[in-house]
Amino acid sequence: MKPAARGQSKHRKVMVPEPVDNVPHRTTSFGTMMKEARYATCVAGKWHISQDPSEFGFDTNFGSNRSGAPRGGYFSPYRNPQLSDGHKVEHLTDRLGKEVSNWIVENKDKPFFVYFPFYSVHTPIQAHEDLTQKYQ
Repeated sequence: MKPAARGQSKHRKVMVPEPVDNVPHRTTSFGTMMKEARYATCVAGKWHISQDPSEFGFDTNFGSNRSGAPRGGYFSPYRNPQLSDGHKVEHLTDRLGKEVSNWIVENKDKPFFVYFPFYSVHTPIQAHEDLTQKYQ
């Protein structure tokens, strides 16, 4: 294993593998398995595997694409082609949570599977002002 470009730092002691930009479409994903088992499937948030999660078995997509971090930051406008912009102070984490929650309510009478990794593991670190003040 060679150090990845992002792993080459005098402060980083761990070897980091090169990131994978694309998973081959022939790969069987958990989303595909769940869809084949007749589950309604939903993905929201950090996908980072391909531009289109529907290729991997997801019927519904809230904000997931090749990007691993939120292009527009955590406040609208999001600059995310898979998610319409919200009001000015809407936070991405809250928005995705509401979208997924509403989707679950709509699909509660049938088996469903949700894959929901949050973008908030990535910079920029942006929070609502009241939380920033509270924890400063």
